[in-house]
Amino acid sequence: MEDFCTLKVGHLALQCDAELCEQWQDVGGKLAAQALSPLAAVDPSKTKNLCLLATGPGSAIAGVIGLQLGFKQIDLVLHPDDAALFAKFDKDARANIFDRIEKVPPGRNYHRILLGCDAKAPEVGQGRDLVQRLKREGQFVLFGLPRKELNPTFALFSKHGLSLRACGLEGDFGFLSGSLVH
Repeated sequence: MEDFCTLKVGHLALQCDAELCEQWQDVGGKLAAQALSPLAAVDPSKTKNLCLLATGPGSAIAGVIGLQLGFKQIDLVLHPDDAALFAKFDKDARANIFDRIEKVPPGRNYHRILLGCDAKAPEVGQGRDLVQRLKREGQFVLFGLPRKELNPTFALFSKHGLSLRACGLEGDFGFLSGSLVH
């Protein structure tokens, strides 16, 4: 096995430790990268002002992308094992790591919020609390959804204000990204 791999998605080329790359792709991390990849084409003077919140399996890869793109604030809700692996990338401890969403300080709002679904369709309630933290014109991303659940999940979330902006597929899984009225 190589010591590192390069995850290439759109404009994004992310150098990862091979263990991290494999592990995070298994839980949909590549779909998080796919959803965030258009930001790699944005002028760095704009990405340096972006704030990111990511939670759920595969979210650490969103944090690595945020670091690479120079986001202003990165808050991640990670399992302790993922937090330890993520620390390899965050040598300067720029990201804030939490073990539960309830520990993310109130009043923080984000341009991008990602929810890793771990191959299960989420309930609207899972997104409701996160959406309250979304900045106006921010985007909410559900990634790691089973392909067969994309349409029903979109239908459910659109009833609650999701306006689809992007969708992507990778194997049997996909992501939905959109703005939300809250």
